[in-house]
Amino acid sequence: MPDSRAALFEQRPAELEVILPQPDHCFRWYEHDYPYSLARWNHHPEFEIHLIRQGSGKLVAGDYIGEFGAGHVALIGPDLPHDWIGDLAPGEHLAGRDVVLQFDGAALLALRETLPELGDLQRLFEQARRGLEFTGETAMQAAQLLEQIGPAQGLERLILFLQLVNTLMRGSSAGQRLVRPDPGCAQFRADQQGVRLSTD
Repeated sequence: MPDSRAALFEQRPAELEVILPQPDHCFRWYEHDYPYSLARWNHHPEFEIHLIRQGSGKLVAGDYIGEFGAGHVALIGPDLPHDWIGDLAPGEHLAGRDVVLQFDGAALLALRETLPELGDLQRLFEQARRGLEFTGETAMQAAQLLEQIGPAQGLERLILFLQLVNTLMRGSSAGQRLVRPDPGCAQFRADQQGVRLSTD
């Protein structure tokens, strides 16, 4: 990443992305090209599961900067600033680079009174507040499910979503990496951005 681009994250706040719910769906699924107007340094109160289909570059999530490539899967927690910055040649355009699924984790956990099994997701969601990257078999299974969710409708779509979060929850520790920003630096940047970062 060019130094000038990296410096932008120190100087400007993450933009708030307003996510409008899709009619008749409890989560939002979409795909987009890169570059794309919404592919920018942003944050939002929803959880986000993100798949990179092609290309490579840098993932910036909170204080973390790491490499990504094709097949990269991440779970980004509420209001954690993030951006997938692609390494592109001049004029290059990647069609359908990203698959994005956004959902309200608090609303999902609120159903525990009637669906207590959903409580199993609590730990995954707590970890995701710092950001989680997935690799190996977990990432491959998650990518397949994300692709299947796109054309699915109704109850089938919901079942595939539950399979997806279950896959991420049950992924081996070797197949996931917790992004842990330095608390002091994270809070400093959060103050600069007006964004609350979890330091638990």
